[in-house]
Amino acid sequence: MFRDVEPSVNGVHVALDRALQYSKERGHLIRLGRSIGLAKALEWYDLRRGSGKKLNEALTPEERNKIMGHRQGDSNVYVQYYIAPQYDLIHLAGRLLRHGDAPTALTDQQRKQQMKSKGYPTRAAAEGTELAARYDHYKKKADRLNKKLKAKRLQQAIKDFHHSIHVDEVNRQLNGIQPSQVIVPPTIEYELPERARVA
Repeated sequence: MFRDVEPSVNGVHVALDRALQYSKERGHLIRLGRSIGLAKALEWYDLRRGSGKKLNEALTPEERNKIMGHRQGDSNVYVQYYIAPQYDLIHLAGRLLRHGDAPTALTDQQRKQQMKSKGYPTRAAAEGTELAARYDHYKKKADRLNKKLKAKRLQQAIKDFHHSIHVDEVNRQLNGIQPSQVIVPPTIEYELPERARVA
């Protein structure tokens, strides 16, 4: 039996009193298939089918049927459900099953298009509606928060600079770097190494 996980003080650990739900693990498996670029949703049956194909190559029909849980001496189940029919072979030969560039999520443009299809195409088109009023309210709120966070971050950056600048200067001097070398680095590049040594 597979066990679910639950949060703990040190991260997550296996829940000894709760089984892993099929729907939850199926969702994880489908997401895994999408992330590696599979054309079709990855299911547990696909893993079983792949295992059956590998067993078919390595074992006798009797051993395979026993491991797969089929009736003894009956290969009909395997032939019917695990060996792909001719249509599948032609269909699969004509396209890639997996591609690294396959989309794993909607693009920004597709998301915008989906949002527009559910409501007004622009803010001006929604003028005078409750939706426009809510949009304006939350936009103002977001703008205020954005300004506040920018100002706070700038203040923190200034404070950090003034807190550490003298420490950095002392460290440079302890390492033998003169202040003039930091302030005005040499800008002349000589074509010949001999001229650079003379200068």
